[in-house]
Amino acid sequence: MAATGFEAEATLGVVIGRDAKKMPESDALSCVLGYTAFLDVFATGLGRNIGTFFGKSLDTLGPMGPCIVTVDESIDPRNLRIRLIVNGKTQQDFTTADMLMPAAGVLATATAIMTLHPGDVVTCGSPVEGRVLLKDGDEATVEIDGIGRFSVQVSDPARRVWAA
Repeated sequence: MAATGFEAEATLGVVIGRDAKKMPESDALSCVLGYTAFLDVFATGLGRNIGTFFGKSLDTLGPMGPCIVTVDESIDPRNLRIRLIVNGKTQQDFTTADMLMPAAGVLATATAIMTLHPGDVVTCGSPVEGRVLLKDGDEATVEIDGIGRFSVQVSDPARRVWAA
């Protein structure tokens, strides 16, 4: 049986500052305006095969903040500590150094198939195994050292309960 729920992961959001197409990894960070915290949420098993694009495109999925830390503020995207805390309990705790691909690699891969424009936000993913499921009433907090933290209250009007 396929897993169902609102799967969540904390991730680094990369905010694009200029058009970027076919950027080599060695130059990919030159198109970056700054960085933000991002809560990547994916709706699964909602009664129909909605696929990855639609599962990440529902209203209210993908909150980010609390600010954009610009590249001139000396933030190093290669070693930032990221945490996802749900209802006061830490569910994810890792650094960007643990990721399968660094931010520059993610941007090089993305710009190989699409043009990124100013204001676009690219997420870098999480290396943490296991799913964090969110449900109605949960408080989810994303915190990234050097960027800050934000919290959201999860609201699911259907009040679904997911199997653990």
